[in-house]
Amino acid sequence: MTQPKPDAELGRPPFEFDLDLVRKTAETFATYEEIAFIIGCSISTLQRKRQEDPAFEHMIQHARAVEKVSFRRDLMKMARKDPSVARFMAKNLLGYSDKVEHSGPDGGPIDLRVQAAEDFDSAMDSLVERAATTTLPPEPDAGSEG
Repeated sequence: MTQPKPDAELGRPPFEFDLDLVRKTAETFATYEEIAFIIGCSISTLQRKRQEDPAFEHMIQHARAVEKVSFRRDLMKMARKDPSVARFMAKNLLGYSDKVEHSGPDGGPIDLRVQAAEDFDSAMDSLVERAATTTLPPEPDAGSEG
C-alpha cells in the first residue's frame, strides 16, 4: 500500500464561493438553504463558511439590511399614492390595528345574554299586546276575486 505524499491535499478541493452571487441572492431575502442551492453547495458547506468567516456572514446580513431599507423606501413612495399601502405600512411597521376591543365592567367580558333576554321579553310582550288589539279582516268569499 502506498502512502500519500506529505504535501498532497486530502479530500475534495475547497468550494469557491461567488461572493457577488451570494450577495445578490441574499438581497432577495433568500433563506440560507436557498442561497446554498443557488450557488451550488451544500447547506453544511454554507454554514461552515458562515461560522469560519465572520465577514462572509456580515456581507449576507448587510445585503439583506440594505434591501430592506430600499424596500421600505419604495413602500413609502407607494403609500403616498395608495391608501391601502399606507394602511399596510401602518399595521406592519407602526403596530396599528383594525381590531377594536370592547369590555364590560372592570375590563371583563360584556354579558350579552342578560340584555338579549330583556329585549326578547319586551318584544314578545309587544307582540302579544298587538295581537290582542288587532282585528283580522273578514275572509273573502270563495266565489269573489280580490
